[in-house]
Amino acid sequence: ALERAPTDGELLNEAFRAAHTIKGSAAGVGLDAVAGFTHVLEDALHALRARRAALTPERLAVLLEAVDDVRALVEAVADGSPAPSVDAVAGRLAG
Repeated sequence: ALERAPTDGELLNEAFRAAHTIKGSAAGVGLDAVAGFTHVLEDALHALRARRAALTPERLAVLLEAVDDVRALVEAVADGSPAPSVDAVAGRLAG
């Protein structure tokens, strides 16, 4: 939906709230890797909501990669496998 409406404030708010909920829930059950990475995602979404950054196609691509990485982190916990590295995407989110 953000690809079609990159300036839709309500869509950005929904994405931010989802990241915030995931971060808080993960922290509440001790999933520090999920909470830490999602915090970086949340910060990137906050910058978009505050209009300190624009939602460019490149930034949207990084956000979508971040969603995939959150999913991979959760799946790793669920199946007991090592957490994947999310450092590259975290760096691009923060940058």
